[in-house]
Order: sequence, then C-alpha cells, then structure tokens
Amino acid sequence: MSTRESARAKVAKGATWLAAARFAVNGLGFLGSLILARVLVPADFGLVALAMSFLAITNSITDLSLSAALISHPAPVSAHYDTAWSLGLCRGLLVATAFAALGWIVAPLFGDPRLVSVMLALSITIILSGLSNPRAIMLTKDLIFWQQFMLQVSQKIVGFVVSVAIALAYHSYWALVLGALAGQFAGTILSYAVLPYRPRLRFSGFSELFTFSSWMSLSAVINTFNWRLDHFLIGGYVGQTALGYYAIGDTIAALPTRETAAPLVSTMFPALSRLAHSPERLSYAYIRAQSLITAIALPAGVGMALIAEPLVHLVLGQKWTHSILVVQALGSVFAFQSMAVLAQPIAMATNQTRLLFIRALQGFLIRVPLVLFGLWYAGFAGVIYSRCISGLIGIGQNMQIVKAACNLTYRAQIAASARSVLSAAAMAAIVAITSRQIGQSGETLELIIVIASMVLAGASSYAFTHCMLWLAQGRPEGPESEILSALSTLASRIRQERRSFGWTGEQE
Repeated sequence: MSTRESARAKVAKGATWLAAARFAVNGLGFLGSLILARVLVPADFGLVALAMSFLAITNSITDLSLSAALISHPAPVSAHYDTAWSLGLCRGLLVATAFAALGWIVAPLFGDPRLVSVMLALSITIILSGLSNPRAIMLTKDLIFWQQFMLQVSQKIVGFVVSVAIALAYHSYWALVLGALAGQFAGTILSYAVLPYRPRLRFSGFSELFTFSSWMSLSAVINTFNWRLDHFLIGGYVGQTALGYYAIGDTIAALPTRETAAPLVSTMFPALSRLAHSPERLSYAYIRAQSLITAIALPAGVGMALIAEPLVHLVLGQKWTHSILVVQALGSVFAFQSMAVLAQPIAMATNQTRLLFIRALQGFLIRVPLVLFGLWYAGFAGVIYSRCISGLIGIGQNMQIVKAACNLTYRAQIAASARSVLSAAAMAAIVAITSRQIGQSGETLELIIVIASMVLAGASSYAFTHCMLWLAQGRPEGPESEILSALSTLASRIRQERRSFGWTGEQE
C-alpha cells in the first residue's frame, strides 16, 4: 500500500472511530436532553446556559491552543509535553479563581444570585481541564483516533448518569452543572489511561509552542465573544426562559450538521498537515474531503429544519414550542455552512492561522451590529434572523480562507458542492409537499408517523436526485464515487471474513 493510500486509510479509519464516538455521545446527549427537558423548566436551562456562556468566554480568553501546537510541531519531545502540562495547570488554577470570583459580579447584573454557586462549581472544570494529559493528543497526530472514542464516550456516560440521576431525584438545575463536572473529571482521569505520562513542572518549550498558538488563541477569544453575545443579550433583555428556548433550539439545530461533519473535520487537520508541502495534492485532498462532508452534512441540516415542528412537539413537548423557529432558521444556515467547514483545518495545516484571526475579527464586526439591531427591531426573533444573515456571510469568509490557503477559486469550491445543494433543494420541495399532504396533530403516534414519512421522503428524494445528477455529468469523481468505493471495500471485507470462518452461505 502506498503512503498516500495508507494515509487515506488512516483518515477513513479515524473518521469511523470519531463517527462512532459522536454517535454514542450525541445519542446519550440527546436522550439526556429529552429527559432533562421533561423534568426541568426552560428557566433552568437558561440559568446554566448563561453560566456556560461566561465559562466559554473565560476559557477562550485564556486558551493557549497547546494541543494544536503539539500536533503542528514536527517532532515534539518531553520538554514540550511538560511545558503544555505546566501551562495548563497554572492557567487552570488562575482562571478558575477568577471565574469563581466573577460570579459575585455578574449575579447582581442578571438579578439571579444562583449564578454565584453555579459558577463556583463550574470553576472546578477549568482546573480539571488544565490537568489533562497533553501527550494523549499525539495519537491524533499519528492519525490514531481510538483514544478519542474512549474519552468522549466514557466522559459522556458519566455525565449522563450523574445529570439524569440528579434531575430525577431533585428536579433541580444542579443536574446540568454536576453532570458537566462529573464528565470533565472522568475525562481528565482517563486521559492518562490512553497514553501513560508522568508530568513535570517546567516551561522550556514555551516559545516554540506559543509561536503557533498565538493567532489561534486570539481568534478563539473573538469567536467565543461572537458566539456567546446573543446568549447574554437574550438572557439580560428578554429573560432566562427565552434563553432556555434559544439554547435548546440552537443545540438541536446544530446537532445533525455538526455531528455528521465533525468526524471528518477532526481527522483533516493532521491529514492535511502531511500534504502542506504539495499544493496540488493539498487542493485535491481538500476538494475530495469537502465535497463528501457537504454531501452528508447538508441534507442532515436541511432535514432537521424541515422536521423541526413535529420533532420539538414530540421529544420536548408543547412548552418548548418557541424553540421551533430557532431550529428551523439556524438548522438551515448550519447546513449550508458545511460547504466550507474545512477552512479552519486547512489554514492550520498550512500554518496560516493569522487568516483565522482575521476571519474572527471580521465576523465579530459584522455579527455584533446585526444582532444588536435585530434585538432592538424584533426582539427574540430578530436575534435569530441576524444570526442567519451573519452565518451566510461567514460561508464567503471561509471560502476566502480556502482560496488563500490552497489557491482554490470560489467557483471550484462551489462546484464541489453543487450536486449536493441542488439535491437538497429537491429534498426540501418533496418534504414540504409530503408534510402538507399528511398534516399533523399533537398525538404522539401521529407525530412519529409524520416525522418518519418526512424523513423517508427526504432521504429517498435526496439520494435519487444526487445519483441522477452524477450520472448526467458522466460519473465524475466526487462523494458518490467515495461512497461507492467505501461500500465496495466493506463488502470485500465481509466476504473475506466469511471465507476466513469457512462459511460461504451454502447449505451442507
């Protein structure tokens, strides 16, 4: 097997591991959300979402992006690992103290004294995160992803069990907080199980690691402010109940696009890093990966937007009706953002992280005025529509990064996803017709039938349209050929396994 084929096989295997992990993690997360949404009230989710927004901003301001720096480094040694661990420990202790103290400041501003105790508890997760094993990331550098499967699934199982148990026993928002804390604790402990490491306190590798991570850290700060601004505005000016609707709707809207794209996106940074010396191979690999991601993630996101109304009524109940608009609007935008979702890994692979900082700054300057205007003009709905506009603008920004990183024109990038976009449009039309024909009510069985009918109509129409367009264009290289190749490989392996066990399917 050639080096190129070997790398592709590792990427495919890594994506499979990560897909399995995310399927398990988000299956548990979705189940947990259903249980918690039934037991808790929207205001509980709003309170914790507010605290989590402060946590995300605090983490982003102080994040050093050391994991990415270790992956990018050509030959990290023990001094680099020790430096990463030492910096993580110091950062964790300092930031946790500051975050806990912040609770006393923001609680009066939002009129909720519960924020003090919630943020104090969440500050422990910052310390635990800083204590994680930095050497474990090197398995990712070598395109070995089983450790992420183990860490993510184990962490989620612990968090799921703790949060559901507390919710059922006490009907308290503490279920959300302690579930997150328990999951982080499990992740930190298990990080030392995947790759043994004995930490030492030293900082000799700081300059090498920081050279790569500085632009990443700055862009992360701006991005987090950008992404969390709407939470603060809704929580402060509309109310925590509205923030609960928004937070849950945002989570559901992002779920299908994020989870179908994430396995491949996570593997592409180390994979593309190996091709950075060859612009032609880099561009070829990007187009193949990006077209495949779009073909899978785009219909998943559009489909979620189409079934939002019956799905929310079925799984969350009538009290979450205001979340439907969030899922419909943001789900569609997230779907189309999959067309350039590999902008970040390709910028990191080519060591052009400054482009990510510029994108983050531009996005902030565009999104903040839009969100403020939307809130002033139309309240809750205005924030949602503002996010849609800024999200669509973000697609062009990501394509600009790709153009700068590997010299791919906008036309070439759009052409890679053209069949997927046309197929998704056909899917939306068929699902809309199906929905009008069958109607819907509040009965559980009828909602299940409606959702199943819409999903079946959407999936079949998308696959059929995609296939017809591919055949009409003369079967060019693309996601269709990638999927057929993967199915052929899988069938071949199944046949080999059957022969190895001496079973041919014939009756003796």
